[in-house]
Amino acid sequence: MMTASLSPSANSAVNDQHESSEERTAGLSAADTRLDWITRHVKSLLSVEDAAFTKLMTDEKHRTMVESFLNVEDMLRLMFYQQGKDLVVVSDPPEHLQHRTAYFVKRKAQVLTPETIDGEVMTGDVTDPLPQLLLLSKGIVLPLLLNPANPHSMPKAMLAEATTELHRFIANAEVEVGKRCGETILPLPLLEAEKSNVLLPPLSSRQ
Repeated sequence: MMTASLSPSANSAVNDQHESSEERTAGLSAADTRLDWITRHVKSLLSVEDAAFTKLMTDEKHRTMVESFLNVEDMLRLMFYQQGKDLVVVSDPPEHLQHRTAYFVKRKAQVLTPETIDGEVMTGDVTDPLPQLLLLSKGIVLPLLLNPANPHSMPKAMLAEATTELHRFIANAEVEVGKRCGETILPLPLLEAEKSNVLLPPLSSRQ
């Protein structure tokens, strides 16, 4: 019976191939662990169901983006948000944050491991700040400026200018918020009553 023996170089190649296979298997296992970590945080931050994240990861483009965040040093951030019933992931912030968005940001350029991911990734959620800023400006700041009973340390001319600029900001913000909601909002001109510190009428009209 004939037997074949491998040369030292061939044995080395077989061993290298076996080790490479083990490394790939270990890498997949680590990736699954890190993916579980991201999944838990996305579900917690956005209150989404397992099915939404599972569907996201069946899309090759989205899955590649998540895996790149885990395995590529210079892939520094991920952002998840819901678009209708679907979950979406992007690496760059959208031009307008119209949805509650969960973010993941590395503290430095690095490949993430199961041991480091919890301490080296900052997470949280953000929403579109413009509606909140609009409510604050229109409901609190502007009435304070217009109320003659409130003492003001700034000169009268400066107060009038600040009031005018704040009114202009509110009008523009209302137009922008309306646009994002699919509404047409027309800013109204600054009224003489406002200059006299009279309570403001509605700042804009809807069509």
